[in-house]
Amino acid sequence: MSVTSVDRRTGPRTWEKTSTPTTTGATLYRYRDGLLVGMTTAIKWEIELGPGESGYFEVTDHPWETPGIGLPGRLEFHWSGESDAHHYRVEEQVDGEWVSRGEIHHSTDGLFRYTTRYLDDETTYYFRTIGVTTDGVEGVPRLITALMARRPDPPSVQVAWTAETAVLTIDTV
Repeated sequence: MSVTSVDRRTGPRTWEKTSTPTTTGATLYRYRDGLLVGMTTAIKWEIELGPGESGYFEVTDHPWETPGIGLPGRLEFHWSGESDAHHYRVEEQVDGEWVSRGEIHHSTDGLFRYTTRYLDDETTYYFRTIGVTTDGVEGVPRLITALMARRPDPPSVQVAWTAETAVLTIDTV
């Protein structure tokens, strides 16, 4: 990346990232877990992490540079509302039992959103949303299955260089 950064812990779960762009006043592109989260000319960035959460942060001043691979530690799922649903219950399957994780009551655009708690890497999770009418009648559950992979493992390869022929060979292991 073309920006140098200094990280300083400012609290139990907070850090301050100070970036020095290659050009004064340049627009900085901020990435968290490989996703663009903001563009700014401010050189300081206050970062807060939840309990047990880790993050991969990058800053660049060149819009054509791409960040490293990394995915967020939470799922966000969206669904369209049913005409007779008053609210939606979101549940997660834990040890074979469905546990209520929250209720979603309002949407101005007809789309509903839910963001999960921080999830462990390399683990499959099961969620469902259930529409509930004002009379308490439950609709058909919508199931969501997700495998968390925030930092995908790099492929296993073997590299061999043959100096006599100037050939580089890369094989999967």
